[in-house]
Amino acid sequence: MKMARSIVVGILGAAALGAGMQAQADNLMQVYQQARANDAQFAAAQQEYKALREARPLARSSLLPQINLSANVAQNNSRFENFSIAGQSLPNSTYDYGSSGYTLSLSQTLFNYGDWLSLKQADKNVTAAQARLDAASQTLILNTARAYFAVLAAEDELRYSKAQLRAIGRQLDQARKRYDVGLVAVTDVQQAKASYDLARASVIQAQSKVDNAREALAVLTGQENEQLDPLARDLPLLSPKPDKLHAWVQAALQQNLSVVAARYATSAAQEEVGIQRAGHYPTLNLVASRAYNDANAGLESGKTTNDIIALQIQVPLFSGLRVDSLTDQAQYKYLQTAELLKGQQREAVRQTRSAFLDVESSISQVKALRQAVASNEASVASMEAGFKVGTRTSLDVLTALSDLYKAQSEYAQARYNYLVNTLLLKQAAGTLSMADIEHINGYLGPTPPPSADDAAGP
Repeated sequence: MKMARSIVVGILGAAALGAGMQAQADNLMQVYQQARANDAQFAAAQQEYKALREARPLARSSLLPQINLSANVAQNNSRFENFSIAGQSLPNSTYDYGSSGYTLSLSQTLFNYGDWLSLKQADKNVTAAQARLDAASQTLILNTARAYFAVLAAEDELRYSKAQLRAIGRQLDQARKRYDVGLVAVTDVQQAKASYDLARASVIQAQSKVDNAREALAVLTGQENEQLDPLARDLPLLSPKPDKLHAWVQAALQQNLSVVAARYATSAAQEEVGIQRAGHYPTLNLVASRAYNDANAGLESGKTTNDIIALQIQVPLFSGLRVDSLTDQAQYKYLQTAELLKGQQREAVRQTRSAFLDVESSISQVKALRQAVASNEASVASMEAGFKVGTRTSLDVLTALSDLYKAQSEYAQARYNYLVNTLLLKQAAGTLSMADIEHINGYLGPTPPPSADDAAGP
């Protein structure tokens, strides 16, 4: 019992010491803000949205007045040969003269069905782009939480590995002393030495996991996060609310951002069918222009101004079946997006079901592993006591220590999995937001030093 208590005190003491040194430690919210400001993928998603947002003003531009101004300054050369006016022949002549002028024109679309549909299509494309950007934001939340907890899990594993190494080291010292006085066989020393070497290898591997996890987090945040706030010992295990899977599935079908984006993309593709079919329809424009010309050419010298205002209708009669082909092409693309929407809806349902069940399962797993840690602590104490009186071998103690380390590591990982699964469920339902990061952030912070009463606890 004394060894089991010392193992747990060492682990919790190391955690408390680490927490005490973390005056400047980053919590999950701070890391998320860093990721939001520096993650390259999210930044790319933001720029993509800004580019796609311009679809609406581009579509609207076709419905607004079009004003053009053209001007010219020219030097002309005219030759007259065998030229006559009112039956009177004129001598052959050549004129060099200058001219200048401008044309100002205005055109306003009065009816163009395709342009109006393009405006509606642009609105739907922009909405779809907004949904994709929101989905990227949710993905960033999830990726940040995963990377943050991966670092904590790796640090836990390293801490437990070191604690196991120290415990096995003490067991090796005891085995050697007992061997020296003839109480145990040399095999006990060899078994303890083999376990000690394996524990050293585990520490090296655990340190590598910590380094890799920190590198993965740095990819998101763009900076090194030396210290992170740990997860509190007391973590509430809350079942999904509502507790009915059907309610979560229905929410996912309506609010899952990938489904929303696919739904608007499908609607935009349907508008494209109408846009292409509008190639058969007439268009009506109001056209106004002023043409001014100033020429100095002898008999033709003078200034002229020509003002025009007109209604211009254009009726397409035959375009080589181009409009029909484009309409059919748009129809097939619409059917394609409709099928993609169905697939996205099914995937959202699958993700929601899986996440809901994973949350429930992780709650049960955390509870079971918490009890497993307590049971393994008792087992270590029992094996140690038995070893001292000669009823248990060194191998029994080493096996119990290994089982305790495994249970502790799995228990820590299960708690992180529970939090990630809750985020996955909300992402699938389309409700994941920064408020969820703030909620989980409330479970982080320095761990208080363990007391003598709770030193043996999980």
